[in-house]
Order: sequence, then structure tokens, then C-alpha cells
Amino acid sequence: MKTRRCLLLSLSLLILFTISSFILWNLLVFDQSKEEIGLNFLDKKVHKYITDFKEDYYRFFMDEEWVSVLKDGEIIDTVLIGHHGLAHKTVMILEGGFVAMVKPVERNLIYLPRSVYSIWDWEEDNVRGATRMDRAYQGWGEIAGYYLDRALQMYRKPPIVGRWLDSKLLYRYDYSVTGRFLYYLPSHQVPVSMHAWVDGLQTNAPRNDIGKYLRVEKTDPGKVTLEKMLGYSDVLVFDFLVDDHDRMGNHNWKSSKDNLLLVWDSGLAWNYGPLYYDLNILCGTHQWNGREVTAKSWEVTDDCKRICVFRNSTIQRIKSVGPNAPKNERLGEKMREIMEEDHLSPLFPYGLYSTKRSGLFFFLNAPTRFTEQNFLDGLDYRITALLQHVNSCIKLYGEEKVLL
Repeated sequence: MKTRRCLLLSLSLLILFTISSFILWNLLVFDQSKEEIGLNFLDKKVHKYITDFKEDYYRFFMDEEWVSVLKDGEIIDTVLIGHHGLAHKTVMILEGGFVAMVKPVERNLIYLPRSVYSIWDWEEDNVRGATRMDRAYQGWGEIAGYYLDRALQMYRKPPIVGRWLDSKLLYRYDYSVTGRFLYYLPSHQVPVSMHAWVDGLQTNAPRNDIGKYLRVEKTDPGKVTLEKMLGYSDVLVFDFLVDDHDRMGNHNWKSSKDNLLLVWDSGLAWNYGPLYYDLNILCGTHQWNGREVTAKSWEVTDDCKRICVFRNSTIQRIKSVGPNAPKNERLGEKMREIMEEDHLSPLFPYGLYSTKRSGLFFFLNAPTRFTEQNFLDGLDYRITALLQHVNSCIKLYGEEKVLL
């Protein structure tokens, strides 16, 4: 009997060792069959991508050309470009040669189900504050930012939509340990954002003289065109509406090849929850405020000077969806309607937050998600706060200096 037990134990250990060796081999020691080629993979004869935004075709028809392909087009190939920035990214080639960047919307839920985190209502659950978790998973913010750009008719973003991808396709060429693990799990659907690829991007951070003009500290725009000045104003207005502090640095100020300033990268928008708003975003970059470009967003104090020059057509468009508009015409309702057609709708509950509550358990920071309605209400609250700020600027400087 003792010998039999030893044999069974030895056999069990051998099986365990074999399985463990197989897993480790696949996770760590394997042939990387696809080479990393960086960003220089585009071929104009083969690939379709976006370079220009100003021409009417691109501003008004690129959605028609791109959205259906990004949502449902067959994926032909994957391009390994290496790691760039905080978010996980993959580049895929779709039927017809369309090039798309792919970002995960949330952490893979096959080993951490969404049901682990409840969905809260900000007011009913006595929430005092919230901060984004999972900052590497930015897809949901990117998609929501795109729909807001279209709702406000700014057209400063390329098409970005939601889609479900099979894990075997998404992680096939992810050679990290996590990627190998996710690839060898049973096949499952993963939510991602699909971005039309933009080529020829230029970094175009605003100089101090632009900040002085937008703050009405100087009245002569100098060598910078008024259109360019108002472009920077538009982007700051957008960032305020989505609570995006990421452009306080200089790295995310991007222009297209034909020099249109873009609202580039909204992956870290809604940083402090659905209802929070921060007028200090209108103070512009850290450089404008005499700080290092690497400073943190919370280092901007309330005594910073906010911009008071706005594009008149932008403010009028915001007023048309603001608090005085019929309820079904307000921005929150327009966003609900426009996002309903996305494959991943509702989008906002994908965001995961570390949340503080009032009441008995105030000392616990609970990971949670918030209702879609909370985020839609937040957009309406921010519009009200923005228009109040514009009115205070008009009282100080007069409408002719504020709305251009």
C-alpha cells in the first residue's frame, strides 16, 4: 500500500511538472513569429489612413468612410509597433487596407468579472469623490470623447468606435507574459476601441504668448493667427467638458499634417468621476502657469488665471445644448442618442474608479463604476459652469474681446 501511494504521488508530481513546464514554455520560452517593426510600416499604395482634417471631405465624410469598417470590417493583419505611452495599444490592418489603432476598454474580465464591482449612483450612494483606476485601459474614454466631438460639431478627432474582438485575435502577437496567459485562456470576446490611424502628427504645444492672449493679458496676437489662437481655446473648452487634465503638459498637443489642432487622446478623461468639474483646466498648460511641464494637475492652484477668449461659434453651439435648451436638446441627451449605436453602449460604466463615500464606511476606498446617467448629468453641469465663466469674462472685458 505504501509503495502504491508513493507511485501515485510520483505520477501526480510528474503530471503537475509536465503541465507547469508546458505553461511556462508557452508563456516565457517560445518563438516570436512576428517581428516588431515600429511606426514606419505605412505604404500609401496599400494602406488607408488619415492625414488631412481641414478639407470638407475629411471633416464631413470621413465618418461615412471609416465607421462601418472600424465597427465590423474583417481584420487582415496585426502590426507590432512596440510600446508607446501609458495605454496598451495594437495596430491592425482591416479589409480594404484601412489601418486602425486598438486600445482595450477595460481589464480582461475572464479572470476578474465585472460583477465584482457594483455600479453606483453618485448621489444615492453618498459618493464624496472618485479617481480613475486602470489608467492603462483608456478605450472607453476615447470612444466617448469622439462622440462628444461630433455632438459639438468640432471635428477635431478621427473616427473612434467600440468593437468586440476575439481574444485569440487580440492577443495572438502579444508576447508579454500577460499576453501569453490571456491568449491561452479559452476564447472570449474583449471590448476595444478602434481608432482610424492618423499619419503626419505634429506636436504643437501652445507658447506663453498664446496663453497671454487667451487670458486677455495682451490684445495683439502677434505672428500667431487668430484662427490658431481660437483653436487652442476650443481644445481647452473640450478638455474642461470631459475633465481631462492630461493636456496641462505639452505632449498631447497634436496637429494634423494640414495643421488643424486636434483634440488628441481623451483616454484619461473623466479623471475624477462623472460629476466633478475643474475650471482650472481653463488655466492652460503648466508652462503658462510658471511650472515645469512635468508638474501634476493638482499642483495648479485656484489663483491661476483662466482663459477668457473663446470662439463665438463654439460658445453659441454650446449654448444651444445648454441649460436653457429643451431637455431633449441638451448635451447629455444628445450624447445618449449618439452613443446608443455603438457596439459597446452603454460606454461610461466601463470606467473603474476608486471611490470615497460619506457615512459609516467613509474611510473605505471602494472600487466601483457609475451609472451612465451620472456622466450625462455631469456634461450638463459642466456646460452650466462653463457658460457662467464665459459670462464673468464678458462682464470683465466686454463681449467684443471675449467672443471672437
